[in-house]
Amino acid sequence: MNIDNEKLSILFLDNSYTFGGAINSLEYLVRALDKDRYEPILVTGQPKDFLSEHFSDITYYHVDLKLQWVNNDLYKALVSVPLFRNRRMLRTLNSLRGIYWIIFHDIPEALKYYRIGRRHQVRLVHLNNILGSQLSGILAARMLGVPCIAHLRDFEKPGFATRIHARLIHHHIAISSAIRDNLLELGVPVEKISIIHDAIDIDVFNDGVDTGYLKKEFAVKPEHKLFGVFGRVIGWKGIKEFILAAAKVIEANPNARAFVVGGPSDGGEEYYNEVKDLTKSLGIEGHVFFTGYRKDVPALMKLMDVIVHSSITPEPFGMVVIEGMAMGKPVVATRGGGPIDIVIDGETGFLVKMGDSKEMAEKLITLLKDEKLSSEMGKKGRARVESIFSKERYARQAQRVYADAVRAYGNRKILASIKGFIPAKIKRDLKCVFRNIFESIKYFLNDKPAENKLSGSKNILFVCKGNICRSVFAEYRLKMMVKGAGNDYFIRSCGLDASQSGQSPDDAIAMAREYGLDLTNHVPKPVTSSYLEEADIVLAMEYSQLSALKKQYPKHADKLRLLREFSPFPHNLFVNIDDPYGWGIQDFRKSFKIIDRSIFGLVKRMGE
Repeated sequence: MNIDNEKLSILFLDNSYTFGGAINSLEYLVRALDKDRYEPILVTGQPKDFLSEHFSDITYYHVDLKLQWVNNDLYKALVSVPLFRNRRMLRTLNSLRGIYWIIFHDIPEALKYYRIGRRHQVRLVHLNNILGSQLSGILAARMLGVPCIAHLRDFEKPGFATRIHARLIHHHIAISSAIRDNLLELGVPVEKISIIHDAIDIDVFNDGVDTGYLKKEFAVKPEHKLFGVFGRVIGWKGIKEFILAAAKVIEANPNARAFVVGGPSDGGEEYYNEVKDLTKSLGIEGHVFFTGYRKDVPALMKLMDVIVHSSITPEPFGMVVIEGMAMGKPVVATRGGGPIDIVIDGETGFLVKMGDSKEMAEKLITLLKDEKLSSEMGKKGRARVESIFSKERYARQAQRVYADAVRAYGNRKILASIKGFIPAKIKRDLKCVFRNIFESIKYFLNDKPAENKLSGSKNILFVCKGNICRSVFAEYRLKMMVKGAGNDYFIRSCGLDASQSGQSPDDAIAMAREYGLDLTNHVPKPVTSSYLEEADIVLAMEYSQLSALKKQYPKHADKLRLLREFSPFPHNLFVNIDDPYGWGIQDFRKSFKIIDRSIFGLVKRMGE
């Protein structure tokens, strides 16, 4: 398939909420894309002010992806109950939790992505986070009928769900050799993996930035030797190990000063305080600066003599390492994960054993003492970044993956490609089921009214689309049920698109006869404002009809309900009574049966 002359819209899905390496790397990629060939559409949970500052030149959507009503504290409390110490019970609880998450999170989120993707006619979906959190994006790509690229930026734990997700991806981008190996463990074929290292904007990270204000802020003297670690202050980043190494460096060189540039992660204040306490206990608090979160990272890196990466578990990539190298600084990084791809040991910096503070201190002392070696390593590091880790190279590699994926996938849509093989009845039923699930979730979360009593409701109005099947059957059925209960009931039906020249179809008439009802002479009536004005309660057959009535007659919103909510459990978990018009007698039987159950429930509630 020839796509050389096409401009491809790409849907980038990022489900992060706070600033981190994933969104930072994505920003570099999006900026460097060839805008004549690719149009990026970003959907993310990042704050709106962050998006307006960093992604103002592209189309973006902020979505609140969190489930506010999902309480992980509740889950933790449940698993602490002795009952759930039983492995089988715990598996059952986790399965229920997973099902709940899929129904109330993944499916609604996928539908959001799908609608945005359709609006922009996207040709590819790019997932920007770990596979375990990407089911909604995978589903959206399947519904859109476009290829799905997963940009894996962290290690995945092998598991059943993760392996399934990995197999549903058309191509994987690994940010390092370590991540590629992780994907191979998940069973992904090597030909479906491309290693594309993260990149930076080398125009931002250059030695032209000013550091004069920083020297004043931190009282830096000419004789001081500065080294620092950059990033979130969390356990696996090895900040305590850095402080232990710093103590040895400061002991060897009292003019050395250590910097911890970054703040605690959400909920990580305890570890941050522990690091500060460790600094005090080692007696080096006067030689260590905790800067907190800073935006002037390039300037702070220029201020340093050596940049340190101290993670105690394998790093997926190590963005701070290439940032330090771009600033022309030698780096001391731990030997695990991404830094092995980045640092040429002994040439652009040193690699040390993870968690080994003594070896880290030895390399720092060497570099702080030997200015010539530090300078040579810094120059070689800058040259390596310009050659391998520029955002332009990053974008070119990604664009090749995009083009290959779209070309291989072709112009077909998955749903369209199997359309001819699925009977119309099955397709219609599946469509109704999925719509019912989605609209039921929306109704119970956003629209369901308070459980007010219905006693005293005498004027009842049923509404459907054409007023020839469902609403008229409900009208006649309720009239039959309340017959003999008094003459003060006034029951009517109408349709949003009713035409007085219409008539009930033969199947509706035949099915109604089984209930002792005659629809032969029914004349359809359109909805009017007077009908709603006079009604005590208005009962719609579908969520879409309820929404239309609320929009058209907002002052009567408190009267509007869905008939199916009165049917017995579990039938009331769904809100729509599907339209049987144009289908067979069995569809009418099913629809009228649900209406009959709902009417019984309504009468019961009215009598309470």
